[in-house]
Amino acid sequence: PMMGLRMTDSHQHSSRRPLVVGMGQTLRGDDGVGWKVAERFEELHPNVADILLVKPLLPEHAEPISRASVVVLIDASMGNATLRLSCWPMSPMTGTPPLAITHSASIDEILAYARGVFGEPPPIALLTIGVHEVGLGEGISPKVAALVDPAVNLSYACIHLHQSGERSLLVDNLPSSADANNSWRIA
Repeated sequence: PMMGLRMTDSHQHSSRRPLVVGMGQTLRGDDGVGWKVAERFEELHPNVADILLVKPLLPEHAEPISRASVVVLIDASMGNATLRLSCWPMSPMTGTPPLAITHSASIDEILAYARGVFGEPPPIALLTIGVHEVGLGEGISPKVAALVDPAVNLSYACIHLHQSGERSLLVDNLPSSADANNSWRIA
C-alpha cells in the first residue's frame, strides 16, 4: 500500500472533510492494523473521508489533521484484542507548542503543533485495537483481523455522529457488528 494522504475526487468541492488516519508499522505483524482498518474503511465507505496512512505520526501530519472536519486516528495498542475509543473532543495539550519535533511525535504534540501553526484542531477520536503479535512480518493475526470490520463501523459511526451534530457516543449508537467479545470504553 502507498503511504500518504489519499484525497477523494469530491475533496475539491469541500475544504473540510473527515480524515481517517491509519497508524502503525506494517512490517511488525498486528502493529499494522491501523493501516488495515483505514484501507477497509476506504473500501466500504468510498468518498466519505480522506485517508492518511502513517508509520509514526510526524509534524507534517499536523497540516492535513488541521484541515479536517473531524479526525479518527486508528492505532494498535498492546493488550487484549479489544477496541477502545476516546473521543469528542480529545483535548490537545495546552500551552506553547513544541519548538521542535523530531523523528516521531505523540498525538498531543501533533495537536499542539497544529493548534500553534494552523489554529484550533478539529474534534479527534482515537480508536485503539489491542494486539499481541508485533514481531517482524507482514499481515495481522486472525484474532486482530476479526476486529477490522467492527473498527471500521465504529470509525464510521464517529464521523456520522460528528456530521449529525452529536457530541457524545452512547452505547446504543455502537455499530451492530460489535459482539459480546469486544470491550468498548467510551471516554
